[in-house]
This record gives sequence, structure tokens and C-alpha cells, in this order.
Amino acid sequence: MKTVRSCCALLALALPAAAQDVHKVPSEHPTIQEAVDVAADGDIIEISGGNYFEAVVVAGKTGLVIRAKGKVVIDPPGGTGLTLDGCTDCVVEKVRVAGGDPHGILLVDSTGCALVKCRVEQSAMDGLRAEGGGGHAFEECTVKDVGRDAIAMGTSSTAVDGCTVTKCKLIRPEDDGTDINGSDNTFDKCLALKPQEDGFEVDDTGAASGNVFTACTAVKPAQHGLFVRGTGSANRFTGCKVIQAGDDGVNVESGSGQRIEGCKLVKAGSNGIFVDAAADAVELVGNKVTKAGDDGLDVDGGASVVTGNTITGCKDDGARLDGADANWSGNKVLGCKDDGIQLDAATGATLDGNSAKGNKGDGFRLTDLSSGNTLTSNVGKGNKGFDLNDESGGANIIGAGNDFGTTSP
Repeated sequence: MKTVRSCCALLALALPAAAQDVHKVPSEHPTIQEAVDVAADGDIIEISGGNYFEAVVVAGKTGLVIRAKGKVVIDPPGGTGLTLDGCTDCVVEKVRVAGGDPHGILLVDSTGCALVKCRVEQSAMDGLRAEGGGGHAFEECTVKDVGRDAIAMGTSSTAVDGCTVTKCKLIRPEDDGTDINGSDNTFDKCLALKPQEDGFEVDDTGAASGNVFTACTAVKPAQHGLFVRGTGSANRFTGCKVIQAGDDGVNVESGSGQRIEGCKLVKAGSNGIFVDAAADAVELVGNKVTKAGDDGLDVDGGASVVTGNTITGCKDDGARLDGADANWSGNKVLGCKDDGIQLDAATGATLDGNSAKGNKGDGFRLTDLSSGNTLTSNVGKGNKGFDLNDESGGANIIGAGNDFGTTSP
């Protein structure tokens, strides 16, 4: 005989799921806000094409779907265009916002919401903004000509964690393409086109860690292409591209264990990759730096691991090291306007299997500030200065297996 509990369970399985009501705008409800106000959790709001002169607030909803059918434009007379406040697992599809003051679309203390193929233009401040909560998905959204950041997550006091941003286009924001205060967010195949500050930024107001940017592209950012700062760690940029940054292609200002891997940095106005002294244990692996306006790599932070990078045609040094206890191996520097690899105030570094060829200064230059560094199995050939110029007076170790065509002293 079945127990009462098992019978109740079978009965529950047999019952149909609660019906989703579909609310149509404007045929059933003249405004989006009216449809939102009457909708229950899990309902669907379908909006026919047209301009809607309202600022929409969705508060405390779970599983609500707001779907545009045709070209739907929210044009708020004042306030943010669309706000999700205290919502869970809500979805907004193909909705456009024209304007918005301060923001285009704002998620406040919400969790697990999704913006899919939405578009924001000309908001006074941020295009898409999340404050509190987290776990959101931004998919194939476009943000254009906004007054501050295209996508902003978190504030100085509230982090936003665990979001995914996929194939979004961030066009001409007045500030950054992305500005992230939070951890474990992922960005994949996004484009930042001509931002007036940085392309993709992990900000300095909190301990932002574990954010991952994959195959993202920044084109002509006025400042840095990729920018990492703050007390966080282990943020990663993989397979990204920066074209004609106004300042550094990549700037690692602070934090620990940041990783830049397999990125292409073309014609940066300043350095291809710059690592500040406040950043330690940075990993630069397999990047290609071409025609940087200053140094290809400029690493001031300690304990750097720099492996398998290729630097060509930079207007100053190919690679410059000022930090302590670095491990550099398998890097290639070709055709730069000054030295290939320069150890300036570097101490305790190991350089193994690097090459510097065809540079207009020295291939390897060890200044009188460098000491305690060890060079093994490096190659310097065809540089217009010396292939090895050791100005340190014997303060460094020139070990086994090096192949330098010309040396000084």
C-alpha cells in the first residue's frame, strides 16, 4: 500500500504547472508600467513596436519576462529608462532605451536577471548598470553614446559578482567600455569601440578578483585598452585585442597575480603592457606587442613571470624590467628603436632563453642600477649597439649558454 506521502507526491507531479499569463502592450495595457503592475511572478509581458514615453520600474518580481515584439523604444521623460529593483530571474528581451537620466537600464539588488539583445543610447550616465545583487547575464546588448560607462557593475560600497557578459557592443561611451567593481564576472567576445577613457576596466574601489575577459576587443580607446587596479587578484585577460590605445595597451596598476595571456596589442600610444610597482606576481604569457609608442613591456612590479611574448617595432625599448625577483623566459624582441631588453633597476631576476635581434640600441642592456640578475641561454644578434652591454660592473651573472655577437665591456 502506498503511503499518504507518496500518493501526495504523485498527485503533485500530475498537476499542471501554474499558467503563465501573457500581458500585451498596448492592446491590453496602454503602458508598459501598467502591465508590469498587474503581472504576477512568471508572467510574460509582450510589447508591440512603438515609442513608449515612460520610465518603467519593475519591483520585487520573480521570473517575469518582458519581451519586445518589433522595435520597442522606451523614451523616458525623466529618470532611468528601465529599472529592475529587488527582482529575481527576470528577463528583458530586445527592449531599447533612448536616453535615461541618470541611466539607461538599472538593476538594483536583483539576482540572476538577463538582458538579451537590448540597446541603450544616449543615457546621461551609465548605459547598463548593476548595483548590489549579481549573477546577471548580458547577452548581445549594444550601448552607444552614453555619458559615462557603457556597462558598470558595483559601487564603492557594494560589489556585483558572478555576471556574464557575452558579445556586447560598447560604442563611444564618454568614460569606460566596462567598469567593474566585483569578482568572478566573465566577459566574452565583447567590443569596446572608441571609449573616451578605458576599454575594459577592473576598478579600484574594492577587492575585485577572478574576473575573466576572453576574446574581447578594444579599438581606439582614448586611454588604456585593458586596465586593472585595486586590491584584488587573479583577474585574467585572455586572447584579447587592443588596437591604437591612446595610452597603454594594458595597464596593470595594482593587485596581485593578474594574468595577461595571448593578447594582441597594436600601436599603443604609450607602452604595450605596463605593470606598476604596486602590482606583484603579474603573469604575461604569449602576448604579441607591435609598434608601441614607448616600451613594448615595462614591468616595475616584483615577482613577474614573463614568458613567450613577442615584441616588434616599438619606438623605445622592447622590454624593460625594474622589478625584483622576475622570471623571464622565451621572449622575442625584434626591430625596436632602442634596446631590446633592458634591466634597469632590476634585482634578482632570471632571464633564460630570450632573444633580442635587429634592435637599434643594445640587444641586452644591464644598467648600473641592476644587480643580482642571472642570464642563461639568451641570444643577442644583429643589434646596432652591443648585443650585450653590461654597465653594471659585474653586479650580474652572465651564465652558461648565452650567444651574444658583440659584448661590452
